[in-house]
Amino acid sequence: MTCKGESIFAFVVLCGERPTDGIDEALTAGLRDRVVKQIDSSAKPDDIRFSDNLPKTRSGKIMHRLLRTIVASKEITLENEAIILQLQDKA
Repeated sequence: MTCKGESIFAFVVLCGERPTDGIDEALTAGLRDRVVKQIDSSAKPDDIRFSDNLPKTRSGKIMHRLLRTIVASKEITLENEAIILQLQDKA
């Protein structure tokens, strides 16, 4: 029996339009397959979320702590909450 401690979430910013009317199964499956081929099956994301952008610091670093908070469904208050809603799959 194996025990998995944490899930892998992928936050994806597409070059084109992001899917807004539900989950794009073909795109999601394609991304998961690519991760398996490029990295390993153990790195396959359990959840993939699409956004127009990712929250970043002033220096441009992605705010990983904030993304972990989103995944844990904890309360967040920010200046631009629209990005958070996209990442939570609510927009």
